[in-house]
Amino acid sequence: MVALASSPNPKSNPYTWLEKKVDARRIQSCVAAFCLFFLLLDVYFVAKLLICRRV
Repeated sequence: MVALASSPNPKSNPYTWLEKKVDARRIQSCVAAFCLFFLLLDVYFVAKLLICRRV
């Protein structure tokens, strides 16, 4: 796989560096979205817990 990725001829490798770049960006955005979602969920539950304790 490493040999295919470093192949100088893009025609022999259908998975080009541009597709790899887009794929990496897509994975990064998905990971960021999941992290943000779980962070908001954490904040929500902590706030709920604090409000329940106060009342």
